[in-house]
Amino acid sequence: MAEKRKNFRYWKWKKLDKSKIVYATLRCRLEKDSQLLANRIALLRQEDSKARKKIQEAHKQTKELLKKKEEHEMTAMKVKF
Repeated sequence: MAEKRKNFRYWKWKKLDKSKIVYATLRCRLEKDSQLLANRIALLRQEDSKARKKIQEAHKQTKELLKKKEEHEMTAMKVKF
């Protein structure tokens, strides 16, 4: 009977040690996943910023082209009259 208790105690401690290892492993995985997600979010924000700058540049160029077109039309009308 005493031997069974001894084995049970050993098994209980062994189980606790395994659960600590599993918990530590899981925590490491979660921390890595968290870091990967943070890196992905940062990358997406950078890409978003670049895309917004390109859009602003495209709007600026469009405005300049429309202005030049209007000026050209005005000069063309002046030449006719």
